[in-house]
Amino acid sequence: MKFSRRFACVASIAGALALGTVLASGEAAAGHRNHAGEAAAAGVIGLAAGAVLGSVLTAPQAPPPVYYTPPPPREYYAPPPVRYAPPPPPRVYYAPPPPPPVYYAPARAYAPWTPEWAAYCARKYRSFDPRSGTYITYRGEERFCQG
Repeated sequence: MKFSRRFACVASIAGALALGTVLASGEAAAGHRNHAGEAAAAGVIGLAAGAVLGSVLTAPQAPPPVYYTPPPPREYYAPPPVRYAPPPPPRVYYAPPPPPPVYYAPARAYAPWTPEWAAYCARKYRSFDPRSGTYITYRGEERFCQG
């Protein structure tokens, strides 16, 4: 039933186009001119329009949408509670004991202007002057020898 109604619709449109072509060529012939090329062109255009229109009307339709019920929601199981171990007690760091004090032998202090003092200063400083008891530093300063 559906196909025959479509076919009838397409056939009637194609017939209308063909009739329009024939009438147009008849009017052209009434003017006593030779319009054979125009009539053939109008026929070809009418035939092409009918073919396009017919193919559009008889094109297969999209299938109707298919509806389905969605699956039931999945059951959700909560993960078990996380139990953390108690933190270990804080480590206690004790500062190492200070090193034992270092005792040095007392410095031998020579009394100034003694022969031992003069010998010590002469050994220690090349620029030692026994008359003044001084020596010359690398910066050129003059200092008294503390022996």
